[in-house]
Amino acid sequence: MPNLKYVMFNDGLKNIPIIFPDIISHKGIADAFMSSKEGKKCIVVSAGFIDVHVMEVSGCSQSLGIYSRPEDERIIRLYQWCFGINNIHAMDLIEEKLKARRTE
Repeated sequence: MPNLKYVMFNDGLKNIPIIFPDIISHKGIADAFMSSKEGKKCIVVSAGFIDVHVMEVSGCSQSLGIYSRPEDERIIRLYQWCFGINNIHAMDLIEEKLKARRTE
């Protein structure tokens, strides 16, 4: 059962995921972020739930009327290394390096 929610924003250059507890509404987070200086430049591109046990995204946000996307899982997982830049080649290289570290 999912126990976290997320909203994915895009500022035209990069994706910005915000992850939060499931007791808060997607719309509440989206409204709060988009009223900030940084958030005024963004649009909501997806939202849904994260199952932290298997690191999978799913579902949709009824309050925003938007669905999760398959690529969100990878963006969230690699955000700390790619900072939301959805460059498939760079993400592939980072995943390879992370896998190599785990096998060392």
